[in-house]
Amino acid sequence: MALTRPTLLSQVAFDATQKQTFKFVAQSSSQITANLLTIRNNDTNDIVYQERQETFKYEHIVNANELTNGIYYNATITIFDNDGNQSPESIPIQFWCYTTPTLQFTNINNNDLINNASFNFEFEYNQKENEPISSYIVSLFNSSKVEISNSGNIYVQNGNPTFSSSYQFIGFSNNTEYFVQITGITLEGTIVSSPMINFNVQYINPDLYTTLQLVNNCEEGYITI
Repeated sequence: MALTRPTLLSQVAFDATQKQTFKFVAQSSSQITANLLTIRNNDTNDIVYQERQETFKYEHIVNANELTNGIYYNATITIFDNDGNQSPESIPIQFWCYTTPTLQFTNINNNDLINNASFNFEFEYNQKENEPISSYIVSLFNSSKVEISNSGNIYVQNGNPTFSSSYQFIGFSNNTEYFVQITGITLEGTIVSSPMINFNVQYINPDLYTTLQLVNNCEEGYITI
């Protein structure tokens, strides 16, 4: 029985120096035993990768350094069953390979002490091939790393590297440990997170004691304190 055309799932941008798993879906009454992934340079349509992998899984693993960062590709998948049948080639998907972006806080380090009930956290995004960041969220955690607050998803109009911004959290409790982290999504869908930074809050809570004595000078129309 002929195999139906499989569907290769969309692929966000990834770093070609790291191995990557391509996944697909297929409908078949027979056992799928192998797949053939073909990747082409999208500009020239030249085949840059083509490999058959014997596996029951609906996935294909591309090893590190098979592709090149900064290149736009398209890919298709063909599947084979245990009777030797071959499916039609899937509809192509397109994707970028980009160097892994960096996202980090620039004005706070691990174990820093904040002497205030609020702090403006500054951060910076960078990416070697100039892929923009499209949105980010800043999250605050308690000492058990349970999220207690976040900025909500903040969209970026011009996120070209180097992109810098900040977000302020207020209402820190005195003598308390916290963690903070920022997670961003690039224009091509790559998720990048900063390291989780821990910090402690310690500030002086002044006590104000006032003793007032009021004297009503009613005849002259004033009060003396």
